[in-house]
Amino acid sequence: MHQTSRKLPTGTRLKDWETFVDSGIVSRDAHACISASWQRCRQMGLDPRRPKHSRVLSPPEVKSLLERNSLLAQGSQTSLRLLEASLQNIPHGTILSDAQGYVLYKSGTEPISGIFDKTGIVPGGNCLESTIGTTAPGLAIIHKIPIIVQMEEHYNEVYHWCCCAAAPIFNLDGGVAGCINVTTNHENTDKLEFIYRLTLTMAKCLQSELHLMQCLSGLEVSKEIIGSVVNLTDRAVMVVDMSGTILQANQRAGSVLKTPVSHLISRHYSDFFKSDSLSCCLSTKKADHGLAVCSKETGEVRKLWLQAQAIHDASGHIVGATAILEEHKRHWPGQQGGAYGKSFTFNNIIGKSAGMLKAVNLGKRFASTDANILLYGETGTGKELFSQAIHNLSHRRNKPFIAINAAAIPGGLVESELFGYRNGAFTGASREGKKGLFELANQGTLFLDEINSMPMDLQCKLLRVIENGEITPLGAHSSENVDVRIIAATGHDPDSGLTFAELRKDLFYRLSTIRIFLPPLRERLDDIEELAIAFLKQFAEKSGKNVNLIHPEALKILQYNEWPGNVRELMSAIEFAVHVTDMHTIMPEHLPDYLGQSTPEEGGAGNEASKIVSDLENGLIRKALEETRGNRSEAARKLGVSRSTFYRKCCKYKLASLRRQEPGQTFDSL
Repeated sequence: MHQTSRKLPTGTRLKDWETFVDSGIVSRDAHACISASWQRCRQMGLDPRRPKHSRVLSPPEVKSLLERNSLLAQGSQTSLRLLEASLQNIPHGTILSDAQGYVLYKSGTEPISGIFDKTGIVPGGNCLESTIGTTAPGLAIIHKIPIIVQMEEHYNEVYHWCCCAAAPIFNLDGGVAGCINVTTNHENTDKLEFIYRLTLTMAKCLQSELHLMQCLSGLEVSKEIIGSVVNLTDRAVMVVDMSGTILQANQRAGSVLKTPVSHLISRHYSDFFKSDSLSCCLSTKKADHGLAVCSKETGEVRKLWLQAQAIHDASGHIVGATAILEEHKRHWPGQQGGAYGKSFTFNNIIGKSAGMLKAVNLGKRFASTDANILLYGETGTGKELFSQAIHNLSHRRNKPFIAINAAAIPGGLVESELFGYRNGAFTGASREGKKGLFELANQGTLFLDEINSMPMDLQCKLLRVIENGEITPLGAHSSENVDVRIIAATGHDPDSGLTFAELRKDLFYRLSTIRIFLPPLRERLDDIEELAIAFLKQFAEKSGKNVNLIHPEALKILQYNEWPGNVRELMSAIEFAVHVTDMHTIMPEHLPDYLGQSTPEEGGAGNEASKIVSDLENGLIRKALEETRGNRSEAARKLGVSRSTFYRKCCKYKLASLRRQEPGQTFDSL
């Protein structure tokens, strides 16, 4: 027992406590809250005669505790200082706890402050009934009332020396935010009424300060919301809270939804459109995008493209989301953001093969510059998505991204699509004129795919735009300034397949300040499994099927295919398999027929001639491996074939076990 408990007075409270501890019988004179608390403590198996101390949270847990209750902890400083000043002539200990009984603040005079330290009543300790038995702060939190607990009314004997007064503190919404408690020793029971009234006054002060902090925090949230809308006023934007209620919307959003802005505010977004992306963003706290379907209330059923982004307060908690709405139309000349709404970043690029890592590193390195970039690689290697990733890492990320395939536009319309036209420029032109893609992409990025397909007469004008930053719309009498970063793309290798009969030399050199090669899938064997799994997850979620595995034999077929259509073809194959299967696993028979159903190991010579060819091929591969000591990359170069083709041949002739002999070297590192 502590020193302060040596002269405990005897009386009714002590007899009531001893009777209950020995027999479980509650005195009729006992306070209802106290007797109910004792019974709960007894049911929980707490030993009233064994000192019960609180476990104290670790320093990281205490830090997290204070962060969670930052408004209460910060808003209480002034009132707590006044409380300490009022109690300076009385031995006391003061604690401020949260709604779960965890101590946020502790102060006091000796010896009471020292006793608190020994029993764990310190920041990070807990004063709830389930932890240390019947206490004033525990009962104040449970019953949401101010209360006094004196000496033997405490269930645990170790606290019989003290008298406590506690009062709850409520949030703006009426819920308990915490509790303030003042403790003194039994020699000062005559001052307990003063302490109780002071505690009530301090609880009201703390509550007022907390409400002020909560209001200020709400204003900060509103400031974040308004800022989000103001920064995106050139697009249709609305802001919703966590319940989906529309808090803000700009005029463009009202126009897209064909509803006055005043009719949007304070209504649930589902009254105007259905969107899985927005609900997913609010529940997962992650950005999402996808189709939104307008409801009949807006006058017609239409499809929109929606991008949702979570809004967080200063503490990192999600408080709502912004929704950007666009008409869901795929214009053949060019589309802002492309099929992915310019949401593709380098984090979305799958693959750790050497060629892809080199491309990603180059893209990241030069994304922050305004230098023009030429992407080259076979069709389906992801040139447009790669260009989006570069744009989203650049300082232009919040500006337009416009994609155009030069080969897809009829020759006579390329100029008007690129540079626009003014009223009366030509027969059939719109009276209002039309902005060209350079104007639409101003301050942003213009992606020009199949650049070598652009008509020669327009290449000269494009060169002038690059050099002078000026365009002249058809029918205009003066030029206009534009600030556009160009990312061009071609399916040809600039060092071998691109002829200058297709592209002017001077334009080629201006467009290809930086050249980035996107390797074909057949040179990315190590990436096929990761890509296939990612596509499987994507299409399984989209179709609502529980397909989550690819059988090893099916994976072999994917890895041994040549993939002339590259990543796009692989994606198509996985989508086909997801729709075909009724199982949890993609099996070989679920893959498209054109991929074949046998792996290279199953192939064999069909006749004598093919056997002769196979024997010769086998011998050449063996010799190359022996000369290179098992280095397959070097052996492939020696034979003039790609690494993936060489590996398939090794599997066919069962030479896969021939590896390099250097210590620690494996095929995966070759």
